[in-house]
Amino acid sequence: VLTVIYVSNSLKIISKDKYSNIDSGLVEIPFKDIVYNAINHKAKGIFVIHNHPGGSLRPSISDIKGTKDLIASLKPLGIHLFDSIIINNTDYFSISDFINNNPLNNLKINKK
Repeated sequence: VLTVIYVSNSLKIISKDKYSNIDSGLVEIPFKDIVYNAINHKAKGIFVIHNHPGGSLRPSISDIKGTKDLIASLKPLGIHLFDSIIINNTDYFSISDFINNNPLNNLKINKK
């Protein structure tokens, strides 16, 4: 299940959307829907929350890439992704904190 919470400047909840895929348990980030709904709701920011089958808090490569892509899609519109969070029954993991504090983000890779 993936939940998107749209908020105002004062972090007041404007709206919530829930996405799920009962068949596979995997939910792709619906970029176009999220961006469209954020604009439509006049949101100034969003939170994205999801869980993993089995309760793992470890972000997948697609979780990290999807979060970065969503940030890049929202930023030009003046909409802030406050956090992308993985939850289970007892804990959470902030993908946004991981991305912002990961020293590997500053590595320059030269491709030949």
